[in-house]
Amino acid sequence: MALEGAGLTYGDLGRGRDAVDFYRQVIATHRQLGDRWKLARNLAHLAHELSGLDAREDALRCRQEALGLLAEFTDAKSEALRSRLTQEGGGA
Repeated sequence: MALEGAGLTYGDLGRGRDAVDFYRQVIATHRQLGDRWKLARNLAHLAHELSGLDAREDALRCRQEALGLLAEFTDAKSEALRSRLTQEGGGA
């Protein structure tokens, strides 16, 4: 999805607030579509950007929701994302 790419690009440019806006749009779309994998992935992206903006409680909620969604996936990409989220504080 193009909005996810825009979020990644803004994040890479140090424009976290802009990235957050894009991720929130992507997350709303994936909620509507019921795409749990892409929802989890974008919640992880959002959590990362929120942490950088000192919104740690919101970031933790995003990580925890993403971890819950990832519970049903056992592929390597999901395992790697779950590991990253846990290391960043999602299991706290």
